[in-house]
Amino acid sequence: MSEWISIKDKLPDNNDPILIHHLGIRGHNFISMGWYNLEYKIFILNIGSECSSVTHWMPPPDKPEEFKNEI
Repeated sequence: MSEWISIKDKLPDNNDPILIHHLGIRGHNFISMGWYNLEYKIFILNIGSECSSVTHWMPPPDKPEEFKNEI
């Protein structure tokens, strides 16, 4: 599995699905699916809202073995 990548070190490719680590109210940690929009330089959560508290990201894990041949 991939390692978390700091947004200080590298940003993801435009609109690729990623796992996003971000901070919430009172400093709680959250992991969500989303993507990075290169044109606007923003992270967007899969619910469609912008997220400005992203600290790290990583590619999603591979599909389970029995689904690898499916699109």
